[in-house]
Amino acid sequence: MAPISNERDGWQNQKAIKIAKSVAASAPNSQPSFLWKEYVLANIAFLEGDNKALLKNRNLIAKHKEHKPNAMNLVIVYKLINNIKKCYLDTYSI
Repeated sequence: MAPISNERDGWQNQKAIKIAKSVAASAPNSQPSFLWKEYVLANIAFLEGDNKALLKNRNLIAKHKEHKPNAMNLVIVYKLINNIKKCYLDTYSI
């Protein structure tokens, strides 16, 4: 589990993980031009502190970074990787 700054953040992370997993599970397979599902899975991996899954999804997105949506999401995924020990909100603020 990724570090949390207080009990409320922990509850919010758990709720976000549950919602994101539900969304990812019901989403259709991504097209190479927009690997949205992989982006969602990378965010879940960050929230769970699962660096292996985070890197796996980064690699999938990076293979198709010539497409603008993937390139934009890749910037965020690198922030997640570089700040795996920080809370989600702080990572997005960087």
